Amino acid sequence: MQTRRQIIRGAGTLAAASLSSALGRAQPADAPAAVCAQVVELARANFIFPARVEEALATHRHALEAAATPAEATRAIDDFLAALGLSHTARYAPSSLDYYENLDIYRPRGPRTLAAAFPPDGAVVYAGVGIATETFGSASFVTAVYADTPAEAAGFLAGDEIVGLDGKPFRPNDPMSGPLGAERIVSVRRRKDAPLVEISVKVASLRPSDVLLASVRKSARIVESEGRRFAYLRMWAYHSEAIRNQVDRSLSQEPLASADGLILDLRCRWGGARPDAVNTFLGKAPEFVTTSRDGRRRSSRLGRWGRPMVAIVNHRTRSGTEVLAHSLAANGVPLVGSRTAGAVAGGQAFLLDDDSLLLLAVQTVEVDGATLEGVGVEPTLASPYDLPYSAGADCQLEAATALLRRMTGRTSAQ
Repeated sequence: MQTRRQIIRGAGTLAAASLSSALGRAQPADAPAAVCAQVVELARANFIFPARVEEALATHRHALEAAATPAEATRAIDDFLAALGLSHTARYAPSSLDYYENLDIYRPRGPRTLAAAFPPDGAVVYAGVGIATETFGSASFVTAVYADTPAEAAGFLAGDEIVGLDGKPFRPNDPMSGPLGAERIVSVRRRKDAPLVEISVKVASLRPSDVLLASVRKSARIVESEGRRFAYLRMWAYHSEAIRNQVDRSLSQEPLASADGLILDLRCRWGGARPDAVNTFLGKAPEFVTTSRDGRRRSSRLGRWGRPMVAIVNHRTRSGTEVLAHSLAANGVPLVGSRTAGAVAGGQAFLLDDDSLLLLAVQTVEVDGATLEGVGVEPTLASPYDLPYSAGADCQLEAATALLRRMTGRTSAQ
């Protein structure tokens, strides 16, 4: 009996033969035309709207058939997937940070297995330094400096423009890989007209799930503002049980537990929040107090906040975290920042024969009868996302802090 992997790969081979007929020769499974065919076949079998697949294929068939190099295949596939018109639909190359983070979040089961790509046990690791970047215009800027990574130790700041790497132009979304322990020299511009600064950082072995968990855990801190103590927690991702447990621990333990209010930062890398995540912050669980034999009392709210809070959102707030933003707003929690991504669909990941990762939207999602895909969630209080050259400053956080201060009865005038 054929396995599911054999069936999918066999279907991909037949489609590849059709797409590569113009080339007049057989195609290895990881050849550009074969990979194009595999993407088309998986889209036909899994994408939520089959008619869109055929419409997109009618437009992009020639480019998919003619792809003779990996670069041509990438352009053809990207154009084909973009024509499908939904979020959670993209292909990621092993040269990008997004590839490794999505692999570890989705844990795809086929056509190729993670164990085949990351022997022997499928543990996703990559060589990098621990930053994420985003492109504004033609320039790349640091959006995340992950906790407990070489990048944090080296002193990178959010808003730094990454100009060069080892004397060469920086490639967007590059994890800065290399031999473990190798020193990379990164050319950074911290202010718009400032001279370049060179930062030396060493390459380390990083596991995305561990890095994201550590970054959520170490984001927990107190923001002091005119006599008030506000808890702050940033949800870089919300996809795993470990992160959900960490959120509960952070909210129920000091220093956050006794804070006057909460600033929940939903400007994430990835989503993943479950539909009931809102209960963590608005649930009605009782306060739980224990007293030790020496008389010390410890109070815990069992991960349920139930006190004043605001949330920060922007175009990176997506998927399950976007649903959480919608649910918070529907329950009266103010959102500060800019409109969310409008990227709310059910995705499924496939590891392709060339080890690239394909993500396809396989479900539509409604939240309280509303469709957020392509629409997003508007903030209660608009505040611009001024990342470039911010040197670690955060105007959206400042706006959220000021609003929470007013909500808790202490304004700057007082």
